[in-house]
Amino acid sequence: MPKIFFLDTGLRNFALRNFTELTFRPDKGSLFENTIFIQLYKNLNITDQLFFWRTISKTEVDFILTGERKWAFEVKPTQDSRLTPPPGLNAFFKLYPDFSNVVVTLNRFVRGKGVSYLRGWMI
Repeated sequence: MPKIFFLDTGLRNFALRNFTELTFRPDKGSLFENTIFIQLYKNLNITDQLFFWRTISKTEVDFILTGERKWAFEVKPTQDSRLTPPPGLNAFFKLYPDFSNVVVTLNRFVRGKGVSYLRGWMI
């Protein structure tokens, strides 16, 4: 099943009739993921090389960037994302070890073994 993203989160919020602050939103994960998509699209302009990965058991990685540089991005909007890689990234890395793994969060910037944590605004 494909994912659908808006290039303007204001239009997304209008369609959902929800302009509540991110902290109080029940859809903050989807909204933050959409925001990261917009940044990847604007900064890299590579939509033909941008995918997502999901298994039959619903293990997933939010964004897979192919091409010269290979990146796997998992988007986590929580303020205190654990410093352990999400299960989706672990599963993906076992199958595709040549990809760089990144967890995009609201406030962490850490480089760990096998995964980097970036703040969303750094994308």
